[in-house]
Amino acid sequence: MGEHIKLFDLWFSENGLVASRNEVEFHRGSIGEFFGEERLKKFIKFVLSYIINLDIPIMRGTFVEYRSGLINISPIGRNCSPQERDDFEKFDKEHGIRQKFIKVLQTQFPEFGLNYSIGG
Repeated sequence: MGEHIKLFDLWFSENGLVASRNEVEFHRGSIGEFFGEERLKKFIKFVLSYIINLDIPIMRGTFVEYRSGLINISPIGRNCSPQERDDFEKFDKEHGIRQKFIKVLQTQFPEFGLNYSIGG
């Protein structure tokens, strides 16, 4: 965490999943622990099947990236170039791919209570 942790008695990182007091970690959690493996697999399988059926200009791989506190979903894939990302953002503004995807996920998994956001 670096030297800056010494500036505070309490420190919360990774969207609040890691907590430290006086430089000693006292809590660590993950989205996987919270949801459990079966629910997580159900969600990820649905996401991948949805992406497979998208009609978008390019797909480059690494569509789902699991992190401690979130699941990063990229319809074109995290392996795209900066130019491909910019081109997809323009395409998405015209066709609303990500916004429609979020609505589907909210409808399909309301009991998960997830928050969704669109990054640039």
